[in-house]
Amino acid sequence: AGYKVGVVRQMETAAIKAADAKRRNSNFRRELCELYTKSTMMVEDIEVVGQHCHVSSSLSSVYLMCVYEEEGGEGNVGVVCIDTSSGDIVYDSFKDDNMRSELESRLSHLQPKEMIIPENLSANCMKLIKRHVGGMQKSSTRVEIISPNFFRQEAAHRAISSFFDKLGAQEQGDRDDGEIGAAEVGCVCEGKIGGAGLKSVMQLPAAVISCLGGLLHYLKEFKLESVLQLTTNFWKFSSPSHMQLSASVLSNLELLSTQEGTEHGSLLWLLKQTRTAFGARLLRHWITHPLLDKERIVARHE
Repeated sequence: AGYKVGVVRQMETAAIKAADAKRRNSNFRRELCELYTKSTMMVEDIEVVGQHCHVSSSLSSVYLMCVYEEEGGEGNVGVVCIDTSSGDIVYDSFKDDNMRSELESRLSHLQPKEMIIPENLSANCMKLIKRHVGGMQKSSTRVEIISPNFFRQEAAHRAISSFFDKLGAQEQGDRDDGEIGAAEVGCVCEGKIGGAGLKSVMQLPAAVISCLGGLLHYLKEFKLESVLQLTTNFWKFSSPSHMQLSASVLSNLELLSTQEGTEHGSLLWLLKQTRTAFGARLLRHWITHPLLDKERIVARHE
């Protein structure tokens, strides 16, 4: 779970090599064709790779999380999570305390399989991430540390602007009108930024834009950066219409997993009678984001 896995293929046949006098006695040419991590493996990739090794698919979201903290040591943190298979993109920006309890809450809720962080992340954030990674029971969260240059505001703005400019005005408009939103992909959420492309993205908090800059750089390595064009799939983690549960509440009430770290025996396990990945993600969201409005609670119950 903690490694990148590359697929190397032979790029020429014996007949082709024999026809080239210079390469006739040399080794076959091989190239790295695919690169995978747990959070960047698509459903179709699981089917292919699964023929050669044991790979299990999950009904839950498989998030790649990026964390960035604004310089100055004031605890202004931004996070962006992407599920490359469903296109679900979760973002949030918040002011955290020294214990980084707000960040811990989001880690417990979203349970990312992989994390992208800058080299200059604060000691408080690094301490929490190391504790979270070390506390995973069955599989560790892979952590990739990249240069902080990709997170800087100017660099992130340039990278994002260039990315959307390449899509073209007409092409982007077609996607915004035709793509399904986050409610259809993974869960029904408020705080979606809409489908105005670059304009909407640039209105996000500065720390979130920095995260997008780092993610854009990282996803290009896997040729998955196009998932960021689905601006209708962006949704904010925190919402005034939902109760925000802390990491300790999730743990003590065993909402997603038991004290032993297994889903079996948790509230999610007890209620989960879903048959599709969409249903499983929606149920998980309902459990971790309880409604506050009585009428909406009754409507959902009925």
